[in-house]
Amino acid sequence: MPTAIVTGASRGIGRGIALELARRINATRYEDLSAEVVHWARIGILDTVGCTIAGSDYEGARILTEALSPAAGPATLFGTRRRVAPLDAAHINGIASHALDFDDCNNTVGGHPSAPVLPALFALAEQIGADGREFIAAYVAGFETECKISMGVNMYQYISIGLTIAVYFFTIITFRNVIQTSYIDLDFLMKVGITCVIC
Repeated sequence: MPTAIVTGASRGIGRGIALELARRINATRYEDLSAEVVHWARIGILDTVGCTIAGSDYEGARILTEALSPAAGPATLFGTRRRVAPLDAAHINGIASHALDFDDCNNTVGGHPSAPVLPALFALAEQIGADGREFIAAYVAGFETECKISMGVNMYQYISIGLTIAVYFFTIITFRNVIQTSYIDLDFLMKVGITCVIC
């Protein structure tokens, strides 16, 4: 497996790329999305919600729910009447969304782009009270960022767990920035990252 040598110069270049990408992500607004993009975003969201509800009774999701024993909170645990802590909701819903492997696929990513993004986005949006337009803009930004980073590494993330975590971790930060909250919980991001590896 190839390895990369990271020098001070390459760190500077990488930081510049990341900052430019973050600037573009932050510029994402619902009003700038075409009707076609909004249409397909809604379909992606509905598809993932359906897959999450279907997967909520999957043994892995049930075992994780029992193991975490989630506390009450503001975030929906799909397929149940429960509302739990956002970290736990993102983790459990993330597992459920991909449990049956029926969730959306994208050849650019070489995988399932919505399962890593939406469970965390739902939990965060419910916690901070984001509206539907903010939610859709954040989903589109996260989805597109995930795809563009995957294109940039030419599918290498598909065989590298470390790079997969990096791609999805950056995607999570993406929709956090679009929603424009100052709140960020590293434990939340780590749980989502772990969930992403499974997806």
